[in-house]
Amino acid sequence: SDILHRRLFTDRYRVFYDPQHRTAPTTRKVYEAAPHVTVVHQPQRPLDIDDWLQAKGVQRHFAVTLTSFAGIATFVQGTDRLTTLPGLLRHGLLRGLADAPVHPLQQTLKDLERAYTNFFAKRADFPRFKKKGQSDNFRYPDPKQIKLDHGNNRLFLPKLGWLRYRNSREVLGVVKNVTVSQSGGKWFVSIQTEREVEQPIPQGGAVGIDMGITRFVTLSDGAFYAPLHSFKRHEAALRKAQQAMSRKTKFGNNWKKAKAKVQSIHARIGHARRDYLHKATTTISKNHAIVCIEDLQVRNMSRSASGTTEAPGKNVRAKSGLNKSILDQGGYEFRRQLDYKLAWNGGQLIAVPPHNTSRTCPCC
Repeated sequence: SDILHRRLFTDRYRVFYDPQHRTAPTTRKVYEAAPHVTVVHQPQRPLDIDDWLQAKGVQRHFAVTLTSFAGIATFVQGTDRLTTLPGLLRHGLLRGLADAPVHPLQQTLKDLERAYTNFFAKRADFPRFKKKGQSDNFRYPDPKQIKLDHGNNRLFLPKLGWLRYRNSREVLGVVKNVTVSQSGGKWFVSIQTEREVEQPIPQGGAVGIDMGITRFVTLSDGAFYAPLHSFKRHEAALRKAQQAMSRKTKFGNNWKKAKAKVQSIHARIGHARRDYLHKATTTISKNHAIVCIEDLQVRNMSRSASGTTEAPGKNVRAKSGLNKSILDQGGYEFRRQLDYKLAWNGGQLIAVPPHNTSRTCPCC
């Protein structure tokens, strides 16, 4: 077919810092984390927000919002929200952020503005404070400031210079933006590109999928995928690491080492589960044009059976083990991956109500 459509591709690459900025790799291992990639941090000196607001004549919308630089820059009246931040940096009001690139800071303001817009439109809850050390990431939206040296596995980012990364796949298309994130003590870079591809022609016929515990996925043609049980395989090691962490003095050096070990085990569990789901969904989407799946509500299925004080539940321990097995499968992530991969391959995902889907007798 001559029909073309645009598609955004996002790939993740392992990244580390080359202190000499050379083209040849250093002798350090590739698994080392970048020592100063975390440039987005809180100001070192506390800012007297009340005095600044009174001098500027800004009305206070939320006390929690205005305790952060993003809240100040977002809700300043009569000024452009994205041009307020450079003005604050020039006047020295946010000294700790002057060393960071300005575009990731502006993207943080845009994310905060979107969160409050959704809150006031009653599409989402009140924005939650993002604690330092959890889901650390920042985004470079301007492709003109990004340089990609794919042959030497190097990437240039403003204020960071040339960074080496471990290439996982070829970068195809035009680079649109770059997101740097941290997970499990390791740094990753996601490169989003845009390119034109031909409209794909789906392969294969229709198939139905039944999800369970003993068999993770059973297809209507008789094929099935056994469950991985990623959490169950690492549960003993995780329990041992958590017990060792509980015996350490909180926020001490040994406690931080034990915490890093617990985080490493959690990251290993998540990586193994996502790898298994990607392989399964890729195989199904490439070999079938239409896939029918049950519209299961995982949150309702894994709800606790403990009940209340007036009406205590029954078989709470057995239901707790069942909930753990349900959540260990990654049912929602399986459906999400299957949905977009089928769309990439020209197929279609159909979600059917789960009522009576387990019955085999048509007369019941």
